[in-house]
Amino acid sequence: MTSGLKLIATVLLGMSALAASQRDAATKPLSSEACVKLVNEHTELAKTGIEKVMDQGPENTGATLNKEQLARIERFLFIEGQIRFRCPEIQLPGLGVPEPSNAQAERLGKKKAAELEKESLKKPKGPVVPLPRRKPKPPSRSGG
Repeated sequence: MTSGLKLIATVLLGMSALAASQRDAATKPLSSEACVKLVNEHTELAKTGIEKVMDQGPENTGATLNKEQLARIERFLFIEGQIRFRCPEIQLPGLGVPEPSNAQAERLGKKKAAELEKESLKKPKGPVVPLPRRKPKPPSRSGG
């Protein structure tokens, strides 16, 4: 594991521990002012081209990014999460499901092809035969 990935893993572990300790406060919606501040910070970070750096994928970013850049990526992702879950009235453009990187798309393509092949084998060809009807169970005799 490269030092960049170790740093990311350590930071994420620390964030999850912090989030678990402040669970109640982290689930309440933020005020409008706080949401506006987060959107402004998100916009400023997006202007620096951070999304292009993130699109390179984890294989390349761990070796090429320094600690400051990794910290900015972490902050950017944190802000997106806060906006998505705690600012329901704000919809950022492009904050939907992210597109997979080229390497991920290749892996997903192979995986989907294999799943489709398995699925086609499972589906019966021709008319479906209904299940046989079963005789009802006789009532149990109790007594004696």
